[in-house]
Amino acid sequence: MNIIDLDKLKTKQDFLRPLKLTKEQEIILAKATETEREQFKNKPVLKKEDLPKLTEVKSTQNIYLAKTIENPYVTIEMKNTLDEIETRFKEKYSEGLIIIISVTRTQEEELQTNPQISKDSTHMKGEAVDFAGKFMRENFSESARVLEEILNEMKEESKIHFLDEEDSTAFWHVARNLV
Repeated sequence: MNIIDLDKLKTKQDFLRPLKLTKEQEIILAKATETEREQFKNKPVLKKEDLPKLTEVKSTQNIYLAKTIENPYVTIEMKNTLDEIETRFKEKYSEGLIIIISVTRTQEEELQTNPQISKDSTHMKGEAVDFAGKFMRENFSESARVLEEILNEMKEESKIHFLDEEDSTAFWHVARNLV
């Protein structure tokens, strides 16, 4: 699989996400992201007009933004976190590819994606991204292995919250850590 093939994938289901999460999956996801959501609870939810005030995330040699991205914007702090992930990735596997499946969502977009956490999701605050973990594991196995290693290292260093959602959304959710 290459970039041209990736450009043909237009939905999150193309990246192995189920059409709809079960209520149980929604509840598990809400519980798993509780700590990160608590850290950003006082930060306002972004509206569509707020998005251009954030920092734009763009595809690079090692990062591919999927066509499924709702809004390619994050806070400058989250962009710095992504930059660190990419730098570490380049050092370990310079020819690899990281696939980002989701970035920032407005409340309306979040309601469609994950209703259980739509009131305080870190995606709605520009503080999280999702990587196509399961898809990468199946199609870019070395990239997936290296990325997962880096995400676990940064989680151990308390730089990020990293949640492997392969059993529900098929994605790897990352938010920056304020601690």
